[in-house]
Amino acid sequence: MYKRTIINILAIAVFVITTALFGVMSTAPVNAVGTPGYLVDNGVDCDADLQTEAPFCQIQDAVDAAENRGYTEIVVNDGTYVIDHALELGSNMKVIGQSREGVVLDATSSDWRGVSVETDGVWLMNMTVMGHSGIYTVKASGADDFHVVNATIIGGRAGIDMNGVSNVRIENTEAYGADLGGMQLSDSNNIVFKNINVHDNGAYGVAIYSSGRWHDGGVDGVHFYNTNLFGGTNRLYTQDGNYNDPANPYPIENITFSTSLFSFELRYFDVETNKTHTGYLKDINDVYGALAMMDEYPEFAGAKYSLRALNDNNKLYMIDDHTPLQEAVNEANVGDTIKVFAGTFNDNGAVIDKQLKIYGMGRYATTLDGFSSPNITGITIQADGVEIEDLSIKNYKTGITIDANNAILDDIVLHGKQVQYSNGSWHVATSSDSVGVNFASAKEGNIFGGLHVHYFNKGVDIPYGQVGTVFDHNAITHNRTNVVISADQTANNLSITNGNIRTPYSGINVDYTGGESNRVTMTGNYWGDGGPSDNNNTDFSKSLTFPGSGGVINGAVIYAPFAFSSQF
Repeated sequence: MYKRTIINILAIAVFVITTALFGVMSTAPVNAVGTPGYLVDNGVDCDADLQTEAPFCQIQDAVDAAENRGYTEIVVNDGTYVIDHALELGSNMKVIGQSREGVVLDATSSDWRGVSVETDGVWLMNMTVMGHSGIYTVKASGADDFHVVNATIIGGRAGIDMNGVSNVRIENTEAYGADLGGMQLSDSNNIVFKNINVHDNGAYGVAIYSSGRWHDGGVDGVHFYNTNLFGGTNRLYTQDGNYNDPANPYPIENITFSTSLFSFELRYFDVETNKTHTGYLKDINDVYGALAMMDEYPEFAGAKYSLRALNDNNKLYMIDDHTPLQEAVNEANVGDTIKVFAGTFNDNGAVIDKQLKIYGMGRYATTLDGFSSPNITGITIQADGVEIEDLSIKNYKTGITIDANNAILDDIVLHGKQVQYSNGSWHVATSSDSVGVNFASAKEGNIFGGLHVHYFNKGVDIPYGQVGTVFDHNAITHNRTNVVISADQTANNLSITNGNIRTPYSGINVDYTGGESNRVTMTGNYWGDGGPSDNNNTDFSKSLTFPGSGGVINGAVIYAPFAFSSQF
C-alpha cells in the first residue's frame, strides 16, 4: 500500500511537470532524433494569444517561443504566412514546411528582408519564399552550417544572398525572378550547390564575389554537384574585388563541378576598378550573349577579355584585341591550348615559358601586330614542345625567337616592316638586323612548315649548333637575305626542303667558319633569282663545301629549282 502510494505520487508529479513544460506538444511533432518543436498553422484554430495549447499563427512567434525553450524544430503546416519585416531565425533551428508548394512565406511587402539568418545551424526545408525588388528574399550573414533544402525562392533583389558564411548546402532548390541573381555569395567558404535550378533572373543565375567590406575577404571552395540547371545569360558569374584596397582584390578559389555544367569561362578585366569578372557559360551563343549584354554597360568599355573552354582539353581562348597574348600565356596551365580569335591584336609581344599550343583562326585571319612597338620580338619561345599555328605576326623587329627544343611552327606569316629594293640595294624600314625567325641558342628538333617569311633583313637566321632542324614547304621571300647559316656546328641534320626561297639578292647565305656537318638536306627548293652562296657570294649548283673538319656535305642538292607551287 505504501509502495503504491509513492508510485501514484511520482506519476502525478511527472504529469504535472510534463504538462507545464511541454503542454504545446499535444499538437506538435517530434523530429527524427526526438527533439521537440513547435507547430505553426495559420488556420482558424491557431492561437493568436501565444498560448501553448494550440498551433501558433505566425512563424516568428513559434521561433521566439522555441528559442526560449531550447527547442530546435518548427513545423509549418500548409498556408500563406505574411512577413512584414523579416523572419529572424535562432541558432540550430530547423523550419520545416508541410509541403514545398503549400507553405508560402510571403515577404512581398516586407520592409527589410524575407528570411534573415545570422546564427549557426539554421535549416529551411520544404517551402516557397517570395520577396520583392527592395529586399533579399533569403539573407544569411556571418553564419555557419546553413542549409536550404527542397525550396522555391521567388523574386527579391537577390533570391538567396550569403555574406561571410561557411559550410553551406543549397539542395533541390529553385530560384527565379530576382532583379540581380537567383543565388549569390560573397567572402564565403565551403559552399555546396546540389541539384539547383536558377533561371529567369535579371543579371545572372549564381554570382560569387570577394570584397572584404563586411567580412574577411576571399572565397574558397564553391562546389556544384549532380544535376544543376542554369537558365538565361551569365548563368554563373564571379567578380573579385577589395573594398578597402581595390588594387589588390581578394581571391576566388576552388570552384569545382562534378559534372560538365559549362563549356566556357569568359573572363574580363575592368581596368578602371582592377576587378576581374568571370562568367561561366554553356555554349558559344551564351558567350556572344554575355558580351552583347556587357556592351550595354559603359563601365566595361575597353575591358580585356579572355575565354577559356573548360571541357575541350582545357583550352584557353583569347576573345578580342583587348587581351594581350602574354596575359593568356600567364593564365594558361602547362599543356593548355590558347586559341586566338580572328582579328588584329595590337600586341607588345609574348614570352612562351611553358609548354603550350597557340592556334589562330587562320594565318590571314588572326594577326599579332607590333606596329606600336616595332623594335621588340613578337613571340619568344623558351619552353620545349611549344606549338604555334595559323596566325600572322607582323611589324616586329624579330618575328619569332627560338630558345627551346622541339618547337613546331606551322602555317604562320611573319611579316616585317616593308623592305624596299631601289638603286641596286635593299632598304629595311625597321633596322638592318631585323629577323623573321631567330635562334637564340643551340637547340634540337625544331620543325617549321608552311611559314611565310617576308620583308626582314634576314628571313631565317640559323646560328649556333642547331641539330635536327627541319624547314619544309616554307615561303621565305623578299627578305634582304632569306636564309643565313653561320657559326660552328650549324648544319647537323639540317633540312631545308620543298620551299620557295627567292629574292633578287640572296636565297641562302652561308657563313660557316668550321666544324663538322652531317646530313644536310636542301632539295626541291625554288630559288628564283637568288641562288645559294657562301660568305664570298659564290654560287653552288649541286653540293656545298664547308671549310674546316668534315667539310663536304655529300649528296646535298641545294640548287634544284622546281615548278612554283600555288600553295605559296
